[in-house]
Amino acid sequence: NSFLSQSKEFIASPDAEEARANLLAEATVNDLMNDDKGFAVQENFLDDNELEWQHFLEEDTNNILAVKSDLDEVTGRRKKGCADMFECWLHKNECMEKYPAIAYLVEQLELLPFEINRKSSLMSKASLNLCKLSDSHIFLQVFRSKAEGKNPLSEEVTLQGQEPRLDGTRGKDDNGLKLSATYFFSSNWNDGFDNKGKTSLIRNNKKVAEIAPIADRLVLYRSRQVMHSVEQVILQEGMPPKRRLSITVFFNGPEADSWSNSS
Repeated sequence: NSFLSQSKEFIASPDAEEARANLLAEATVNDLMNDDKGFAVQENFLDDNELEWQHFLEEDTNNILAVKSDLDEVTGRRKKGCADMFECWLHKNECMEKYPAIAYLVEQLELLPFEINRKSSLMSKASLNLCKLSDSHIFLQVFRSKAEGKNPLSEEVTLQGQEPRLDGTRGKDDNGLKLSATYFFSSNWNDGFDNKGKTSLIRNNKKVAEIAPIADRLVLYRSRQVMHSVEQVILQEGMPPKRRLSITVFFNGPEADSWSNSS
């Protein structure tokens, strides 16, 4: 990844036709470029007000869980001692062949480095040199109650969440990751549950944001600078089952190139 992030042939050209996509508001790019923030939130990324795409994405997720939930830690894993979390790396070709809704989402997400490189160059007169999306940089994460379907929970359930992690690394251990983008698609999470299961963003050992996983919301953050975690959620007896669904894609980019005034 570090090698790929340094190679000009993998850079998402700000002059390419893909860079004319207008998926991000100007304020979103401004927040990402702002050294006092380093993260941004884009609402209604797929303009999915009727949650149609959310349901299609959930169907694809169900199919993935049916196939991969028993695989080993390399391709799909559950947290040890915790039956409510599933993580899985996906490949673009696999999505195109088997999971059409996820493939469509990935097609939109892979336009982001082109657009951000173009808009950042107009703002700061220098491109970020974000790279095109790698085939294998697609990560599905599922937090779910053990019970599925619509029947109310028969007991209290705790979704354990995720400890803080940093996607990117620096120096001799540089893994090449420069930008992370997480898309939420939990259609039933919004029903009176908007402020639960938040993603916390942490920078310089300080929590700088708490972001609810509302459907069709996209969160972007600097991979080498911003840590992220998921808070624990308690589902009370009698509540309908809940699933917190997200897909994160990771874009490479050289560590030396700045965001605005500092890298």
